[in-house]
Order: sequence, then structure tokens, then C-alpha cells
Amino acid sequence: MKLISEEKDGQTFLKISGDISVYEVRELRDELIAHLKAHSELTLDLSEVTDCDTAGVQLLYSARITAESEDKPFLIRGASPQLVNAVTFVGLNPSEVLNVGEGV
Repeated sequence: MKLISEEKDGQTFLKISGDISVYEVRELRDELIAHLKAHSELTLDLSEVTDCDTAGVQLLYSARITAESEDKPFLIRGASPQLVNAVTFVGLNPSEVLNVGEGV
């Protein structure tokens, strides 16, 4: 997994590429918490996620709930087909879990 913090059009977001699995969730969790503390919203680019397991889906859904409980917008700027398949595989609705935004 690779994390890159990017700024585009005055918005800061995290670009995550590679796998989001049980092996990466602790590191990613720490990064998401730090990003939420430092910014007024949580925006993720997940268009380059190559694989995602149940732990990854759980972490992303938890991040959404956490951001919203802190009244911070949560948006995903693109989700890879592999990520959408993982969310669907565990029986969840990708549009509800991922909250994918337009423009990507």
C-alpha cells in the first residue's frame, strides 16, 4: 500500500494505491486519524486500490462514520473496481459505504 497526500483545487486528499487488507489497516487507520485531525474533511482517492479484504472495507466504513460523527465531510474521489467488488462481496451497498463523489 502506498499513501500520498495531495492537494488539488484547494482540497487536500489522500491517494491510496495498492492493497488495503488486514496487513495494511493499522498503518492506514493511523494515517486516516491524522488526516481527520489536521483537515476539515476526509477525502480519499481510491482509484488505484488493487485489492481489498473485509478488514479494509470495515476500516473505510468506520472512517466514514467517524468523519460524519465529527461533522466532517467524507468523500471518495474514485473507487477501483476491485474495491467496489470487495464492498459488494461482503453484502454492503458500495454507494452507501463509499460515498463516491463526482468529478473523478
